[in-house]
Amino acid sequence: MSPSSLIFKNNTWKIGVRLTIMSLGSLLIGFLANQFLNRGIHWKILLLSLPGTSEQTKWHYVSTDSAFSIFLQQEVLFVDIRNREDFEIDHIPNAFSLPFFSYFNNSEQFHQQNRDATFILYDLERNSKDVRLVARQVIKDKFSSVYILRGGFVEWLDRTYPVEGGHFE
Repeated sequence: MSPSSLIFKNNTWKIGVRLTIMSLGSLLIGFLANQFLNRGIHWKILLLSLPGTSEQTKWHYVSTDSAFSIFLQQEVLFVDIRNREDFEIDHIPNAFSLPFFSYFNNSEQFHQQNRDATFILYDLERNSKDVRLVARQVIKDKFSSVYILRGGFVEWLDRTYPVEGGHFE
């Protein structure tokens, strides 16, 4: 083996180790920065997003028409996971505002709710991944009766069901 090929192999190995160390360091720095940034992706969201890591889903979908019937009976708490600005514009009457990132960063206000109550979570669009992630976490936090509004807020509006302007306490 010639000395030049030995040097090449040795340098290749060093470059590989350096690239591995830099990649792992960048990944760690990115993950930590994400945890401390205001709009970063919380580690709970990352874990819930991984395939196969969530427990069997215990929520059910509810149609918009069924949700409206339940709404008229006032036996449910609607939970709006849209951002606060959208909630202020309009929302289902008496809905609880719980923006997506707020639940994962500070869910204390929601945890004061009765865990045996019935909750219907909704986002703007139908089949929102965000609402499913929140539903998984709400169930993991021991809330027993969790539903997702199948058509989202858009279908609620399309059906011309009642809405109200937002306000905060």
